[in-house]
Amino acid sequence: MITLPANCEFNYAPTLKNELGKELAQGGGIAVDMRSVERMSLACVQILIAAVIKARKTDRTVKIDSSETVHAIFEDLGVCEVLAPGQ
Repeated sequence: MITLPANCEFNYAPTLKNELGKELAQGGGIAVDMRSVERMSLACVQILIAAVIKARKTDRTVKIDSSETVHAIFEDLGVCEVLAPGQ
């Protein structure tokens, strides 16, 4: 499981991409703990969406634990459907 920090701003994007890439390379599903996230840049959201889409295309499981703050960010950006379970 990848646990994201409270501040997932632009400078965290390369780290997130690397961590998600490692998870995908292992061949299993991906699990992301976002419960402590308070801020998230669009770059980090895009990287997360790309990883989720890639995982689902190869029939891997995706588990995202998020907070109300993260849900509000996703809702504001209109990406809740993409990141919802089972999509």
